[in-house]
Amino acid sequence: MSTTILDILNDAADLRRSGKPERALRRARQAVLLAHCADVSPAVLANSLLIEGTLVMETRNPIEAVSILRAAKSTLAAANPDGLLQSTCVTLGRALRRAGRYDEAEGELRWILDLTSTHLGRGAREVVPILNELGITYKYAGKFDEARRTYRRAMAIVKAKVGPDSTYAADILHNVAGLAHATGDHRRAEAVARRGLAVRSQVDDQSSLKTAADRAALAAILISRKEYAEAESILCEVLVSYERVYGSVHREVAVVLHNLAAVSVAAGDLETAERNLVRATEIKRAVLGSRHPELAITLHNLGTVLHSVGRTAEAEGHLADCVQILSGVVSPQHPTLSAARTALDAIRSGVQN
Repeated sequence: MSTTILDILNDAADLRRSGKPERALRRARQAVLLAHCADVSPAVLANSLLIEGTLVMETRNPIEAVSILRAAKSTLAAANPDGLLQSTCVTLGRALRRAGRYDEAEGELRWILDLTSTHLGRGAREVVPILNELGITYKYAGKFDEARRTYRRAMAIVKAKVGPDSTYAADILHNVAGLAHATGDHRRAEAVARRGLAVRSQVDDQSSLKTAADRAALAAILISRKEYAEAESILCEVLVSYERVYGSVHREVAVVLHNLAAVSVAAGDLETAERNLVRATEIKRAVLGSRHPELAITLHNLGTVLHSVGRTAEAEGHLADCVQILSGVVSPQHPTLSAARTALDAIRSGVQN
């Protein structure tokens, strides 16, 4: 029976790689059902749940994925952590982060990092994926110094144990570029993002979703560098790829729409910007919920656009929602939270005057 389950899981993995995540999810759920009904090892059950949880996170709701991944983790022994436990905890941390539960994500990732470092050593290559995901979590929470130290440690291990032209290196460069972008160092962000894309071209298919994600991230940086034409071209291509794979209601689609709106703002086309931001907020509410930090970022931009066209009351509402969502979830110095507070104070001061 385990052989049958493993065959189904391999089929699910192939479908996922070929850009058919919904079909992959159906196969993964078939494997989970068989694993629950059969006398299989904890590892087979956990692996089935891990793949199901990963696909649910990618195609549906990260909150739903969290419960599946916690079930996977609970079947595995922590006394001697292996690759399956590490992968499960990293994916659980990613799901918690995508659900906007940054403190929980950090706790999960620090737990498996300490456990793995104790058993395998601080410089073991097995800690790299953990460090990479932990760095992303720190960035989203506005803990930029912690993110920077975490990525530095991860890249040092990659250079020593894996090599600079590897998937690990491409993944870290993607996130280091994102951190530089978030902290306003746009020149460095572009240089690192392009280096990451060059590495990715050596280790991955140019039509892969990871390549699309690298290109989308570069486009966001190019907007900050005022390279709008190249940014728009990239984003339009990536949007086609994402909608083909994920459909029109997906987090990644919303992120691209958010960034396309920034291009429209730069061109003075506030009507198109508003339309893309409204669609992005609708998608994020549907997929992530109404209290998610990523929704707050789009609400901030929508509020700014509406304020620019004189719709002050609507703008104030969106900015107030942004501040309320982010307060207590991210660092008080987080750039979006700070900008929203400043804009909200300006609107309210203007109304009072």
